[in-house]
Amino acid sequence: MSSIRSASAAICCSPASRLLSTAAPISSATRFLQRYVAAWSAVGDALPELLEHYAVAWTLLEPLSPAASLLDHLPGWERIYTDPTP
Repeated sequence: MSSIRSASAAICCSPASRLLSTAAPISSATRFLQRYVAAWSAVGDALPELLEHYAVAWTLLEPLSPAASLLDHLPGWERIYTDPTP
């Protein structure tokens, strides 16, 4: 069984296959990871910019993550389900 953490990482990282390859310079990988961490941490406009850039229509995030909390306050986003927390 997958945890929410592994499921959300797989969903959030799905564009990596297009951005990272053996031919990609290390700086591209570094930029991608910096954008990912900033989006996940809800730093600045990183998350809204990634959502718009990749036309993300839904997410699977840990309920208490900074990114999920930010989405609760963004126009056009609605939390439709949250697993009960222990």
